[in-house]
Amino acid sequence: MYKVFINDLCLIILSKSESDYKLLWPNARFIDGAEIDPKTLLSEAETSTISHLVVVTANAEKFFDSFCRLFTIVEAAGGIVNLDNRKGPFLLIYRRGKWDLPKGKIDAGESHEEAALREVTEECGINKLVIRSRYDTLYHTYSQKGIKYLKITYWFHMISTDQNEPKPQNEEGIEKVKWANNEELPFLLKDSYHSIRDLMAPLING
Repeated sequence: MYKVFINDLCLIILSKSESDYKLLWPNARFIDGAEIDPKTLLSEAETSTISHLVVVTANAEKFFDSFCRLFTIVEAAGGIVNLDNRKGPFLLIYRRGKWDLPKGKIDAGESHEEAALREVTEECGINKLVIRSRYDTLYHTYSQKGIKYLKITYWFHMISTDQNEPKPQNEEGIEKVKWANNEELPFLLKDSYHSIRDLMAPLING
C-alpha cells in the first residue's frame, strides 16, 4: 500500500488482495485501477475536495511506479523526536503558519539516517540525538516553477537527551520550536498538514 498526499488529500494505492480496505476509509472515493491511468488520476486528485481517494489495482507497486514517473523525485529525511526515553513530549516546529516536524533534503553522499540527524540538529538547535528506529516513509507532491515534484521523506524515531532550550532555524523560516506534551499535541496538530497528522496518529492514539 502507498499513501501520497496531494494538497490536503490522501491518495491511497493498494492491491485488490488487501482485504477490508473499505472499512478503513468508509468515506473515501474508490476507483478501480484498471479504469484510470496515473495522469488522469493525478488530475482528479489535484482538484478533488474529499479527504481520501483509494485506487484498488491488481498490482499496487506497478501502478505506483507509473504514477511516480509523472514527477521529479526529491528525497528528504526527518525525525520524530522524544525527550529522554519517554513516549512524549514530541518536538515540533512552527513554519509557514503550520505545526510540522523537522525534516529536509538529503545532501549528496548522505545516508537517510545522517540527513535526518543533521536536519533535526540544524532546524531545532539540539544535539545528543540517537535514532531508535526507522518509523515510516511519506510521499507528498508539490509544484514549483511549473515542475511537479514528488517528495519522498524517510522518517526516524529519535531520542534526545539535550537539556538545552531548542532554538528555531530562522533562516529556514522556522518561527518556533516546541516540546509538545501528549495532552496538547492533538490540538496543535489540528493546525498541521494532513500527512503529519496521519504520520503521528498511531503515536497519539497508541
